[in-house]
Amino acid sequence: MTKVVNDQRVETRIDSKTKQLAEEQLKRRGLTLSQFVRSVVTTVAYEGLPKDYYVPSRELRDSIQEVIDNLNGTKPLQGYDNPDDLQKALDE
Repeated sequence: MTKVVNDQRVETRIDSKTKQLAEEQLKRRGLTLSQFVRSVVTTVAYEGLPKDYYVPSRELRDSIQEVIDNLNGTKPLQGYDNPDDLQKALDE
């Protein structure tokens, strides 16, 4: 049986609140932050990034923000009275 030697250290900076919340979530699953990070890095190393992992485009982030603003009641989404008006807006 081959013994794996953990001889490299990975460090990162993150705000304390985010770290605390992540640790609480992981603890519920029986994991430490170190175990989770080790698992993710190992998976990426041997299997690559998951196919659904991506950084959303600016356009997608803006669209998501529009929906959030609408749900919060701060900025209603544009509505359309008929399919032709909707299609014109989609074509723009």
